[in-house]
Amino acid sequence: MSVDERLAKLREAYGAALPAKLAELRAGLLAASSVETVAAARMLAHRLRGTAATYGFPEVSEACARIEDALEANAAPSPDERTSLAATLER
Repeated sequence: MSVDERLAKLREAYGAALPAKLAELRAGLLAASSVETVAAARMLAHRLRGTAATYGFPEVSEACARIEDALEANAAPSPDERTSLAATLER
């Protein structure tokens, strides 16, 4: 198997797992009610930001970047702000 074929398989596997990862981030954002849970959501957004870019999902990476940056700037977002951030993943 060539390197390109291996990379395509890895990208396919990542893409198949991506909906569950995004659902986890969405749920984490909506449930975040403490500094610790907001930090956990920010770290998940950070990881997805990097891995999505690596595997060729730039739109997901950009959405996760917006979420990570927003949570870094505000460690105590309101429920409305968290809902708005979670909606970023729907686009």
